[in-house]
Amino acid sequence: MIEQREILVRDLGRILAKIGALQFGAFTLPNGELSPYYIDFKVVPSFPSAFQKVIDAYIGLIKNSIGLSNLDALCGISITSLPYASTIAYCVKKPLIYIKGVDEVKKSIEGFITPGWKVVILENFIRTGTSFIRAAEIVRSESGIVENAIVLVDGLEGGKNRLDKAGIKLHSLTNIKEIAFLLHDMNVINDQQLKVIYKRIKW
Repeated sequence: MIEQREILVRDLGRILAKIGALQFGAFTLPNGELSPYYIDFKVVPSFPSAFQKVIDAYIGLIKNSIGLSNLDALCGISITSLPYASTIAYCVKKPLIYIKGVDEVKKSIEGFITPGWKVVILENFIRTGTSFIRAAEIVRSESGIVENAIVLVDGLEGGKNRLDKAGIKLHSLTNIKEIAFLLHDMNVINDQQLKVIYKRIKW
């Protein structure tokens, strides 16, 4: 299982490198904070073979870390995550719901939810976990149960700990430190870019 995960992580690193999804600069996050790097998961669906590998990685993570018996519905929480969430929900034959306006004052759920459903929140990347907790609050207000969240990459900026305190277990395929080290080893990013990423990490 460990060897298979390492292969998936290396494949993900190659995909991000090939399509130029890891970008450096000054990026404004939803909370208004600036970040020196950004992983653009929006471009992945434009590359079908890469998208398929990412979807397979998600499904494997759900089956092995959460279990389909603990998943009644999948919840996407951003426009970026919706193509992934909808495809995965279709593949595993589970209902899809979507949080509309998770970062706005007015929030609502798109789709049908039954009270008591075990809802797994899905996103591509996590930093502080704020949007995950807001989404969980919305689902719980509709009598849904949120105990698990899933991401491809953990940004290691405190999100996992915040989710733990909110009663949500985070499952991730990899983290930004592992991805950055891999891309540096592949000579995709340089020493300075590696340091930029490492400075964002909060243990």
